[in-house]
Amino acid sequence: MISPDEFLEALKVPLRGRHLDSEQSEVVAYPPDRPLIVVAGPGTGKTTAITARALKMVFVDKYDPASIMLTTFTKRAAAELRSRVLGWGYIIRNELTGLTNDNQDLEYLKSLDINRFITGTLDSLAEEILGKYRRPDIPPPVVLDQFVADGILLTSGLFDNGLFRNEDLTAFAEDHGYTRSRPTNSVNVRDLIRLSRIYCDRFRHDAIDIPAFAACGPGQAVVARVANQYLGGLQIRGPNVMDFAELEHYFLERLQQGELSQFTSQLQAIFVDEFQDTNVLQEAIYYNIARCINGCITVVGDDDQSLYRFRGGTVELFRNALPRMKSALGMTDEPDIRYLTTNYRAPLLPVVFTQDFVECDADYQPSRVTDKPRVQSDEAAGNGLPVLGIFRDTIEDLAKSVARLIGDLFNGSGIDLSWNSQTVHIDTGPNAQPGDCAFLAHSVKEYKREFMGQLREPRFPWILRQELLALETPIRSFNPRGQLLSMVPEIAQLCGLMLECIDLNSTITDSVTNLPPEAK
Repeated sequence: MISPDEFLEALKVPLRGRHLDSEQSEVVAYPPDRPLIVVAGPGTGKTTAITARALKMVFVDKYDPASIMLTTFTKRAAAELRSRVLGWGYIIRNELTGLTNDNQDLEYLKSLDINRFITGTLDSLAEEILGKYRRPDIPPPVVLDQFVADGILLTSGLFDNGLFRNEDLTAFAEDHGYTRSRPTNSVNVRDLIRLSRIYCDRFRHDAIDIPAFAACGPGQAVVARVANQYLGGLQIRGPNVMDFAELEHYFLERLQQGELSQFTSQLQAIFVDEFQDTNVLQEAIYYNIARCINGCITVVGDDDQSLYRFRGGTVELFRNALPRMKSALGMTDEPDIRYLTTNYRAPLLPVVFTQDFVECDADYQPSRVTDKPRVQSDEAAGNGLPVLGIFRDTIEDLAKSVARLIGDLFNGSGIDLSWNSQTVHIDTGPNAQPGDCAFLAHSVKEYKREFMGQLREPRFPWILRQELLALETPIRSFNPRGQLLSMVPEIAQLCGLMLECIDLNSTITDSVTNLPPEAK
């Protein structure tokens, strides 16, 4: 038998000589046949921990790789998880082959096919499983991409019976911030598609009773009608034609009806990464699978990294995972929870700043896991550079302060700050230029577009650029991805020079069709 110590010794090779820390070791050593919740802060090695746990179940506990399912939210994360499991698995197998002299162990290692791990996003796995484990009379699912699905939503849902002109739907869209367009005095069809798509997906993702929703008001009734006509439009194209939300719903139905027992009977464990981005429908799928395999499920996530609310992700499911998992699996005791709290990606000061920033918002705390410990930095990472936080009540005041800071650093003698009862002087040195300063943001667009009632108005990048120009020694900046190129003076001058080259006598005034043949 391969011992846990032998496995950990072999694991050091893909870890480049590093040992698992005590928290990661607890996750790996936790009994493989019991449910486990792992709350892992940023940079704490959650992928390392769950990869090592899955591989330990294969090498030490003798689970067949084909009986272990590892799934996560995005294709990129799923590819990384599979790469990690396969890459480490083959390395560990080779190391263990050299460490043991036991003939049974050698034979077992030789027979292992690490490539048989079941990995992927839930959508890709659902499509694959429904296609593979189906009755001969049931065709495999045909999943539509977003563009085609929205086309059906338009033709079967909004255009059918002229619902896109329905006044109750227009008023409902206005309640959501969409504005009427002129001269039709109705909401743009493109915006109605967006609104209808949100509801069609959320009806499935949040397991909403559509008739009960329709009874809530005239606008809700029309939205429900659009959704039902859209589902009918999918059915007309074939009983196996579906969008991604419908695919997950259909997958859950097949699980609940026992029609995928051939698949679940071969499964022994399921791992779910990025669980904080799970919605109600996906949670039901995971727990239905877990019930079929005696509760052998490991979920991993971080409530502070919930990113996909706009796609139905519900962080409360992870925050309340203990009681919800207990109820879903019919457990008498609550499942165990483990925390990963050592950040290996960042030094001390940025980690401390991030934790303080998260904890200073009282309104945000109810969405976090109760009694969640703070993330600490790895001692070997050192202190790092201090982080200066600037907080203002308005973006206009914030832009003024940031512009003044940049001006003092690059045009002045620097700034003095009080930190740890000391005065710290910060400057950029004699050869620094404003171009050495980087501005990072979730978006560099300079204007809000007219969407959901938001008028086209300046955003922080535009305001900051104006404040930089207003300094005593102006600092000019160029933001090609945040503004229309036609509004950039240098671009206008370049285009003017190009026109001069094309039309030397300035005879072209009204149309590009008048360009001389040699310019076309």
